[in-house]
Amino acid sequence: MRRDERGIIIQTDDALPLMLRRPIDEILGHSSVEVIVPEDHPTAIGNWMEMLASPGQVHRWRGRYRRGDGSILWVETINTNRLDDPDHGDILTEIIDISEEMAALEALRASEQLLRRLTDALPEVVIQLDARRRIVHANGRLEEMLGLPAGTTFDEQFATVLADEWPRLDPAVTAMLDGSRDAELEVRMAVDGAMRVLEFALRGLTDSSGRPAGGIVCVSDVTERTRLRTELEVRATSDALTGCHNRASIMAVLGAALQAAAVARERDGGTAAVFVDIDQFKAINDRHGHATGDGLLVLIADRLRAATRSGDVVGRLGGDEFLVVCPDVPDRAAVRRIGRRIEQVIGQPAVIDNTELVPRASVGIAWSRPGSIDAERLVAAADGAMYASKAAGIGRTVVRTIGRGRGRSAMDQPSATEADLARPPGSASPRARKPRADAAR
Repeated sequence: MRRDERGIIIQTDDALPLMLRRPIDEILGHSSVEVIVPEDHPTAIGNWMEMLASPGQVHRWRGRYRRGDGSILWVETINTNRLDDPDHGDILTEIIDISEEMAALEALRASEQLLRRLTDALPEVVIQLDARRRIVHANGRLEEMLGLPAGTTFDEQFATVLADEWPRLDPAVTAMLDGSRDAELEVRMAVDGAMRVLEFALRGLTDSSGRPAGGIVCVSDVTERTRLRTELEVRATSDALTGCHNRASIMAVLGAALQAAAVARERDGGTAAVFVDIDQFKAINDRHGHATGDGLLVLIADRLRAATRSGDVVGRLGGDEFLVVCPDVPDRAAVRRIGRRIEQVIGQPAVIDNTELVPRASVGIAWSRPGSIDAERLVAAADGAMYASKAAGIGRTVVRTIGRGRGRSAMDQPSATEADLARPPGSASPRARKPRADAAR
């Protein structure tokens, strides 16, 4: 069949209606995902996304179709991405009925001969182990994938699995062989001098009396899939301009830090939320242009990463506002040191697009004892501290602490740093909160 980039079937031969036991009008113009068994949707969609990212390449997927009469059909699809081909502009898909093969695979433990006949036709490495981890059988994919002939034992065959991954793989193999549990896991392994990510599917075998009798190990090279997954995760959690965590991600990081602190119940430590707002950012944009403004945002993000500790996380809330999550801050003195360090690093002169700037930022920090507050309220407290810093107008960090006394969750009185910034009697009232300029940038 031929499909467009959305998976809509635009042409098929006469075999598909017979295979699916559906009339042609229930096939043409419909997405192929409609006939895939729901449990197989994740693998089907993942394979489809990988295929779309690989013009001109062939991708295989195995799964189950639901026929028109309700029965299940196991198929292998062979997809060729021809979207960039001006003569086609489609996805060409060949569908093979593999129901008999899948039924045979489920009966592997009853027939070693059947295992040997079928495994060479599979795209994955298939290894049969006995109860002592000796390799009874390995299909031809083993040497193709790993560049090594079949070894004598599992440990010998996978000796180049990275040292920090072996403590996960070794117990999983042991549990499979003693009948405790099957497992699926990804591990990194050095193959021909390069690091690859391999997916292991471990399935125990039993004899006719039900006692453990070895296992089947299926190995797939998922390096590219892992890379694409990581890229998607980064895109979903990162701010495109600065590389910081985006708003949703940094709030999740703060929530996790507060939850971890509450579970640990460390009496002396706490979690700090540092709210950073670039002063006069709209004026810089208006005077020097958005390119300079973007450059300043990138510069501030880099300086925040440089100013913070190794375990701290920098996020951009939007516009010219940043949030730094600082877990495990031992006391208020340490909070103030973080604030002073940020002040010093941000305030260094810089040249952006041939424009000399001396960045200034208003910094507010809210520091909370474990279990005193949730993420939204802690950020609100840090936001309020930031505006107190902005109202003072001298570029000093304002610190507020929460939960100073045992069991207390209300906002503390202003800290010494904040008190130093208090408005003298008779002075003008602090200016109103600034509008959220450039919030969409």
